[in-house]
Amino acid sequence: METVASGPVVTIIGVTTVFIALAMLIGVLNVVTWILDRQKAAAGEPTAAPMPSADVAAADTAGDSSSDDELLLVALAAYGLHQRRRVSVRTQQPTASRWALAGRAQELRRVERR
Repeated sequence: METVASGPVVTIIGVTTVFIALAMLIGVLNVVTWILDRQKAAAGEPTAAPMPSADVAAADTAGDSSSDDELLLVALAAYGLHQRRRVSVRTQQPTASRWALAGRAQELRRVERR
């Protein structure tokens, strides 16, 4: 009965360990970024500009419907070319070798069992 109860416990401990390690890695990366930004500021180099929020990005692209229409046309043209592509399937050439025929029969029997 101990083995049945130990499975979920090991799973919970493993998942918790992974999330703690990921949180620590994020923390270390944030500290390194903060240190590097302070060093750049002390040296007089410009730091990276913050990313605009989603609302600002949506407002910038809202009035640009002509490029959206062009993008849609390009996507539809690419999809049309993709649909016209022909696919050919080559069949196996018949072989006269008994070894090859026996191997092929064995493979087919293996597929039928699945």
